[in-house]
Amino acid sequence: MVKLNKPQIGPEIPYLIGRNAGRCKLVVKTEYLKKDYEVNSNDYDSGSKDLSFDNGLWGEEIIKESLKVKVQKNRCCYCEKDITDGGSLEHFRPKNGAKQKRGDSIEKPGYYWLAYKWSNWFYSCQECNNAKDTIFPLADPTKRAKNHLADESCSMETPLLINLSSDSPEEMIHYKGVEVFPNSSNKGRGSIIIETVKLDRKSLLDTRTEHCEPYWRIKDAIELGVLGQDAVVFHNESLEKAAIPGNKFSYMMKCNLEDWKITSSEAFLYRLRSNLKSVFRKIYHFFKSL
Repeated sequence: MVKLNKPQIGPEIPYLIGRNAGRCKLVVKTEYLKKDYEVNSNDYDSGSKDLSFDNGLWGEEIIKESLKVKVQKNRCCYCEKDITDGGSLEHFRPKNGAKQKRGDSIEKPGYYWLAYKWSNWFYSCQECNNAKDTIFPLADPTKRAKNHLADESCSMETPLLINLSSDSPEEMIHYKGVEVFPNSSNKGRGSIIIETVKLDRKSLLDTRTEHCEPYWRIKDAIELGVLGQDAVVFHNESLEKAAIPGNKFSYMMKCNLEDWKITSSEAFLYRLRSNLKSVFRKIYHFFKSL
């Protein structure tokens, strides 16, 4: 999970024909939703009727290219897993309804007026998306924006989840090895983030472990004195590259960077220890043969 360099303005999808020709579909669809809510607010507030969305718009290639590929480098916004061949458009503020925590009843109608807003979009893997579902915890849930008429800008809200366009994950969570922990300075929000998208789920731990194993094997070989200085340079440079945002699990790699790198003096001691062991073995076998 890394802070994303996301442009403030996203792509437009214009109507090519008809009375809205030249206008952006995302803008027009938002206007329709607002008008629909105003006419049927009682039904939508009670949950007896659900607002309808044009899900096909989120599958537009220009959105995938602009957000999933260019901004997120084909990484899940939450766990940084590769989503080149998959992933789902993630609504930061859920469009169909919201709840404070897992197990709560859903509050309707949801943030429908943000359904087609670029600022409310990220891309996530299916597992993180399913885990988050309609969960959107607030510091004060009584200040949740109920509709666009009450608080269209959501200015009264203080979200507890990370908005990756403006918040820094480094202030909330960190990794030790492949395990994720809340930061002591912001333990409440960190714990909520980890639980909401299940950053500690077993399948993800297994995937992170698989990603790290090649680095661990090289480090072990250097510690045993099997590999020399060239391997140390390669190992350290590989770790630094892996920690660059946009690479798979980059934040996890960044958190472990200093622990997993090997200094030249450490490499020298590893080789010396290995050489001494070899000398002692030769001496032992020499006296044993007498």
